[in-house]
Amino acid sequence: MTVRPTLRCLREDLRLPVPGARVPLDQIEHPLLRKATEQFADAEAAPGLADWLRDVVFANAEARGVEPQTAAWG
Repeated sequence: MTVRPTLRCLREDLRLPVPGARVPLDQIEHPLLRKATEQFADAEAAPGLADWLRDVVFANAEARGVEPQTAAWG
């Protein structure tokens, strides 16, 4: 697993040009991104917060009688 920077990170923090839409963000070369990948990207890591948050949102929707898969979130 590699680190994918946000567009804000590229523009403001790293002062890099935003690549075209066909360039995967996890393939941008920069020493800081390489270091972050080495230090934080763990192939064995648990899914973590994203899965937990999805489960909480779905549980709240279902508790209110809303089908979370088809709900419009706003």
